[in-house]
Amino acid sequence: MRRKLLDILTKKNVQKFDLIIERENVYPISFDQNELKVLQNKNAYGIGLRIFENGRVGYSSTNDITTFGDVVEYARESAKYGKRLDLELPKDTGSLDLPIYNDIFWDEKGWVNKGKEIIRKIESVSKEVKIDIDFTKEVQDVEIINSEGLYGRYKKTVYAFTISGFAILDSGFTFVFDIESSTKLFTDIDRAIEAIINKLEMAKNVSRVKSGKMTVLFAPLSLMSFVRVISMGVDANNVKRGISPLKDKLGEKILSPRITIQDNPYDFELIGAKPFDGEGVKTRINTVVENGVLKTYLHTLETAKYFNVRPTGTSQRSYNTMPSPGFNSFVIKNGEKCLEEIIEDIDYGILVEDVIGGGQSNILRGDYAVNVGLGFLIENGEIKGRIRDTMIAGNFYEDFSRVIEISKESKKFVNMEIPYIAVEGVSVTSK
Repeated sequence: MRRKLLDILTKKNVQKFDLIIERENVYPISFDQNELKVLQNKNAYGIGLRIFENGRVGYSSTNDITTFGDVVEYARESAKYGKRLDLELPKDTGSLDLPIYNDIFWDEKGWVNKGKEIIRKIESVSKEVKIDIDFTKEVQDVEIINSEGLYGRYKKTVYAFTISGFAILDSGFTFVFDIESSTKLFTDIDRAIEAIINKLEMAKNVSRVKSGKMTVLFAPLSLMSFVRVISMGVDANNVKRGISPLKDKLGEKILSPRITIQDNPYDFELIGAKPFDGEGVKTRINTVVENGVLKTYLHTLETAKYFNVRPTGTSQRSYNTMPSPGFNSFVIKNGEKCLEEIIEDIDYGILVEDVIGGGQSNILRGDYAVNVGLGFLIENGEIKGRIRDTMIAGNFYEDFSRVIEISKESKKFVNMEIPYIAVEGVSVTSK
């Protein structure tokens, strides 16, 4: 395919370009409300072309190689009206070899039986629980080619599972879930089952929390919405446009000294691991926040040129999208205390397992106002029971400047690794 695409570009006299080719083979197994629903493999590929002509950029894409000649013309036409952009394209992706391809036999029958076993175990806690399960194996094959002679290719496997359940308990409607993903075959499903069962058991007892400012212990899954906040803040496009609250904050304290955040594409178990980014730039470990201090923004080639800095290898791109800055793998460095010790040190507060919605929050600025989906009262160092009709609100940058502890334990899911984080003085409202 590569040779054919390059021949077409040569015949059409395209002088400056980059090209991304993506292939995906997906092997899903799904249960919907305790019943097996999906067991159908999916294969797809796409081609995206970006061209630079007369100081402007154009883009087009296709799922059909036979239409690539038209794609070239569409991209050329769009360049007539595209933004002014003339980049120095990379000449080499580097020689980084990450162990991110682990193609293991996918035992569909075995995973179907595992799903049924999980349903039986969770139903033993609550007969009324309805369970959804997804097991997925995905094989990704990515190629980057440009007019400077660069050619890069990597293959990656993604193994993921999601287990979620909802039930009507005496304490009310209860939703529980767990998720993990890795480039390696998951081995910790039993731990996830145990965690879900434990949440259902704890949710049977109800406790009432007083409104006011208190310590909130955020579980890893509850912090996903805050990952979006920091990701938008360090997006160099947002900084360039002047809409990021972190504009002109390099070298300044923006979070608690306990917090260090990295983009780590070299943690080969996280599914964001990759040897080069969406523009062919070799990836590297970027310490974005170090001991609370903002150290770098995340860049594409375009923003790196604008700010006159070295590219960060964080250009995110699919075959049908233009490049944009973003984390390859989002990692918050863990702490030294185990979760049990952190809970024992909390006199009065709440443990938030997950949150619902964003309300009228200004996410870009860091404001949040969310309902606690599943949370528990902590009193005198013990988890007492489930809390209901509770909301937490504040500003991410202000609140997470008051971190009192970060757990030794962390959780790897999607392209993130996140520990438990205890924050004091969070505003909690309960009906």
